[in-house]
Amino acid sequence: MALIPNPFRLGFGLMRLPKNPDGSIDVPQVCRMADRFLETGVLEWIAEKEWNTDDITEEFKRLYNEGKDGDVTYFHPVLTSKGQAMLKNILKPEVYDYLNGLLDAYPDYVAGDIPLPEGDTPSEKLLRAMMHNDLTLGWTPEHPVCLYHSTGDDVVPYQNCLMAERRFGDMVKFFPSPMNGGHVDTGMEFFLNPQRLEGIRQLAAMADDGVVSVQAAKAHPDRWYDVFGRPVVKPLSKGVYIREGKKILVK
Repeated sequence: MALIPNPFRLGFGLMRLPKNPDGSIDVPQVCRMADRFLETGVLEWIAEKEWNTDDITEEFKRLYNEGKDGDVTYFHPVLTSKGQAMLKNILKPEVYDYLNGLLDAYPDYVAGDIPLPEGDTPSEKLLRAMMHNDLTLGWTPEHPVCLYHSTGDDVVPYQNCLMAERRFGDMVKFFPSPMNGGHVDTGMEFFLNPQRLEGIRQLAAMADDGVVSVQAAKAHPDRWYDVFGRPVVKPLSKGVYIREGKKILVK
């Protein structure tokens, strides 16, 4: 059995495969495409965690413009001038068309979930894997969640926040960014904007009203919770607690 010289190439299993004139797969070209994207250094950047997404985008832009070894077009097959991966040239045509077809078939996917595919094609397997990675499915927060997002975020789609708000219902307070900045700028803005304090006040009010604890008690009726929705083994001090959806005063 032959060993795979570079296991990272497995991540390119859905690539648009270039072919020879006789119709066979041009294996050396496939390897060059995979290697060319990896030559950007993206895996090292992710592992080192020293750069944020804006830093990586700027480096992709630089590589697109400067190329490598005197060839200014070296990275053009795998990067765009805006510092993004050339997804259309990386995915197989059928996978790329399948994902675009879903957007056409479910234009209001924020208001209602896309049905989970049951087939065994590479495209359907990819979609199931993506849905399996969805952190908003299959559970309800026991504590209130504050969402802060921007329509200008080109890293995490704004629609993700809207879907989380719909799925989590009363357990979420959503505050759209008034600045509409990018991914990193919006994160910084969250900690500097007075609107964040208003979100915290509303979350605290939800806890004081027992909203959080009642929701949690429905999922775990045998547990005790404090007024902030935090589970406790049993009341260890005087105060108000929640059990079975009811407020209980411990004296």
